[in-house]
Amino acid sequence: MTCPASADCTLAQQGLANGIGLNNNDFALIDIDIDGDPTTFNSSQATLSLPGGSTVLFAGLYWGARSASAQRG
Repeated sequence: MTCPASADCTLAQQGLANGIGLNNNDFALIDIDIDGDPTTFNSSQATLSLPGGSTVLFAGLYWGARSASAQRG
């Protein structure tokens, strides 16, 4: 997920907005859907560049979030 496109969002993502008090928690996040598959609503990608002869011993995907609707008082 990401914050909607704006100058403040870009600054927060780059860690440059702390001087003006912004971070990713200041935005209502939206799904990222880059795969063009209509059966999914949230997808992403990354590119990993390894030197020749490298071996990957472990790869993991971690995702976490907090939903305001799931909070309990």
